[in-house]
Amino acid sequence: MDFVFKVIVAVIGGVWAYETFWQQREQNERLTKLQIDAQYSSARSQREIAETQIVAGLIPLLKCDAPKQQRSFALELLRKMDSGYADAIMLSAAACQKLTKNGMANSIQEVAGNQSRRSMLDHLRVARQLQGVELFRDAAREYSEAYQIGTRLKVDIDLEKASKGLAALESKNYYEAAEWFRLAFQKVFTS
Repeated sequence: MDFVFKVIVAVIGGVWAYETFWQQREQNERLTKLQIDAQYSSARSQREIAETQIVAGLIPLLKCDAPKQQRSFALELLRKMDSGYADAIMLSAAACQKLTKNGMANSIQEVAGNQSRRSMLDHLRVARQLQGVELFRDAAREYSEAYQIGTRLKVDIDLEKASKGLAALESKNYYEAAEWFRLAFQKVFTS
C-alpha cells in the first residue's frame, strides 16, 4: 500500500509540474508580447512627435503666397515623409496649386499609398520583433498581414519564399512560416 501511495504522489507531482511549466510558458509569452507592443508603441509615439515637429516647421513654406522654390522643396520633403500629418498637409497644400481633378486624385492616391506602406512596415516590424523572441505563431500572422498589403503595393518581396511561408502557416508550422516570411522580406527595411 505504501508503494502505491508513493507512485500516486509521484504521478500527481509530475502532472502538476508539467501543467505548471506550460502555464508559466504561456504567461511568459503573453508578457513578452506585451513588452514588445509597449516598446513599439513608445517608439512610434516618439517618431510621431519628431515628425510633427518637422511638419510644423514646413507649414510656413507651404502657404499659397510662399515662393515657388520653397513650396516645391517643402512638398518634396512631405512626399518623402512617412507620416499621416504630412499626408494631410500635402493634400491641403495641393489646393493652392489649382490642381486638375486628375492632379488631386493623384495626390489622394499618393496619400493612401503612404498609409498602406506604413501599415505594412508596422506589421513587418512587429513580426520581426516577435520572431526575435520566438513567438513564431504571432510573428507568422504579422508577416502574413504585411505580405497581403505588400503584394498590393508591389513591394520587393520574394514571392516564392512568401508562398512557402503561407503554406507553412496554413499547415500550422509557425516556426517554418515565420522563417520563410523573414527570408521573403529580406530586401524590405523597416527603420
